[in-house]
Amino acid sequence: MSLLLLLRPYLLCMLIAFSTIHTAKVLASTQSAKVPSQEQSWVMQQIMQLQERCIRLEVLLQQQTQTSSNVKDTEKEIQQLQLQLIELKEKLAAQADSQLRETKSYDNRISDINSFVNIWGGILSTFGLIITVGAIWLGYSAKNKAVAEAKLEAREFFSSAGALLLQDERTRFDELRDGFEQQIIELQIKFNSHNNQLVANSYLNKAQEYEKDGKTEVAFSIYNEICDKFLDDNSHEIQEIVANALLNKARLHIKMGSMVAAIPVFDDLITRFENVPAVGVQELVAKALLTKGYVQGGLGLIEDSINTINEIEHRFADSSEIVISQIVNAARMNKANQLAESGRKPEAIAIYDEIINQCDIVSAPEFERLAVLCKLNRASIFLEQEKYDEAIKGFDEVLSKKETEYISAEDIAKAQYGKGVVLLKLDIADQALDNFKSAYMVFKDLTNADTLVLVALSLFYQINALKTLNRMDESSVLVDEMVKRFGNSPVPKLKSQVAFTYNTLGFDLLCKGKAELINKNTENAQLKIYESLANFNNAMNFLQDGKSNGMIIGNRAYALALLGEHQSAESLFAEALRADDFGGKELYEATLKDFDIYPVDEDKLMREIVERQWQLWSTEQTVLADSTSC
Repeated sequence: MSLLLLLRPYLLCMLIAFSTIHTAKVLASTQSAKVPSQEQSWVMQQIMQLQERCIRLEVLLQQQTQTSSNVKDTEKEIQQLQLQLIELKEKLAAQADSQLRETKSYDNRISDINSFVNIWGGILSTFGLIITVGAIWLGYSAKNKAVAEAKLEAREFFSSAGALLLQDERTRFDELRDGFEQQIIELQIKFNSHNNQLVANSYLNKAQEYEKDGKTEVAFSIYNEICDKFLDDNSHEIQEIVANALLNKARLHIKMGSMVAAIPVFDDLITRFENVPAVGVQELVAKALLTKGYVQGGLGLIEDSINTINEIEHRFADSSEIVISQIVNAARMNKANQLAESGRKPEAIAIYDEIINQCDIVSAPEFERLAVLCKLNRASIFLEQEKYDEAIKGFDEVLSKKETEYISAEDIAKAQYGKGVVLLKLDIADQALDNFKSAYMVFKDLTNADTLVLVALSLFYQINALKTLNRMDESSVLVDEMVKRFGNSPVPKLKSQVAFTYNTLGFDLLCKGKAELINKNTENAQLKIYESLANFNNAMNFLQDGKSNGMIIGNRAYALALLGEHQSAESLFAEALRADDFGGKELYEATLKDFDIYPVDEDKLMREIVERQWQLWSTEQTVLADSTSC
């Protein structure tokens, strides 16, 4: 049935084609009947020729009649032609009648064929309708069968592959759910960490505010609370805050004068966070080690300080972080400072040179100030070693720099101050004074305790330079300013600068008194020496409480000896040798040099006192050394 459905279009096409061919043949026959045959054409041609000959003969007959010629032959010939013409016309009429009958026969045949085609067309249409109905029925049946088969296949799919697909989807859903749960947990952890960070930061800021307000006990308790509360938090941000709290706590100990108590706090910070990889935390560990080294140096633990600095180099020498590299080089500079203070000046200079070379190689602006400080310290050592050319060269290198973000005006002023000291040593007092004045203009408005020492020193050396230039009135004005600014200072270093100023003035007057003795001006000499003694007494008033200075006491003894009070002089010189500062061998050697300045006969008794007391002091030191060794 399905085959008939498929062949239906082709059968219709074939039937139509056969009908068309048959009809075409009939039409062709009809057309051929309508077209004149060869015989008919010949008859028509003969008729036309006969008519043409008749016309010519009639013309000839008329001419002959006019000329009265013999017309009989012509008439006879015309009659014969007319007879032939009649026969041909009858023959042509018979042929036309035959064609008409044949055409009618063809028309009948065409009508029969049309009827035949219409009958068969109806049959085929009916047959096509039957086939169409069958095809529809077959299609509907096939559809129902396909639906049933599809349902069966679907049931089989969902019972096997579909179940697997559902399982895969369920697994994927579970994975997504687990992923979202993990993200929620991570967000919760981040939120808690951020919240803890805010709390820790608020604690740290609060402690710093209390520290600024001078409430150190409250600040200590908050720093301790930060360390206890966030002890087990492994967040790098929290660890950095805890490390900052410990560092601030240690610095607060130092600020309060408890330098020894600061060291365990530094150790706690270092132990807790030495293995934390975060750069911010490692920077704080490096700062803790650096400050610990400073504290140890301040306590006189030079070897411990150097060991701490070596630890910084060992831990952070390979760090690529600029901040940590700065700390490492600052530690190395501190090491050089410690070596210089302990008398190992060549080693210190070698380290300064290494740091300066490294700073030149790095050529980063952050290292500029480090190089400047090393050059200042190195030049200061050259000054102590009386290598004045090298010292001036070093100070000039700093003076060639301009003030920048990293190089302060204070650094440049320190170079001016150092160069002024060198020039004063070289007796170039006018240039030295200019440098001291320039440095003082920068230092005078500073309020930090360390920089105030520079203010006092620049005033002190200006006074010395003015005395050398014999500008005593200006010198006296600066002495008054020195006393006014630092006479009541609670800082021992500042107050002692006033004492040194009076001591210098007194020694200068003592030397002038000796010069008067050489010139036999005894009265003027005594006046100068009494004035010097008054200055030495003023100097004693500005010494740190509980501290004695052998240089000032020794100068007082010298003045009394020149005034003839030898017993008091010997007692004071014995005290001077045993002074806290500038006593012993240092005082003995300096006093021997003083005898060479304007030597006078009166020095003889003082020299005997010095030698006698020196022997007693030396014996005393030997006995103490022996008893200590036992």
